[in-house]
Amino acid sequence: MHSWEVTCVELGEESKHDDCRAIEKIGFKVASQIRKRNVDQACSMIESDLTRYHVVVNGEEIALVSAVSGEKRYVRTGGSDTSEDPLMKLGNCE
Repeated sequence: MHSWEVTCVELGEESKHDDCRAIEKIGFKVASQIRKRNVDQACSMIESDLTRYHVVVNGEEIALVSAVSGEKRYVRTGGSDTSEDPLMKLGNCE
């Protein structure tokens, strides 16, 4: 199964969170363009094994996982929500 490298994120301007729960969209390269996917779509695709997403940290691919907090679905790389998650280190999608 193909895994797309996430290269940028879009954060919700009014989010009360400072971790991955604030991410509204992820961006990944398709050919030479950035394609964006909202987090709910990304979660559905991960959960149904249709595709995978990852970030690269020090040359290592780290898979994104689907998570739930209350009623909000979101993606993250680690087992807990922190502002240090590699997704939060990515730049904003243009």
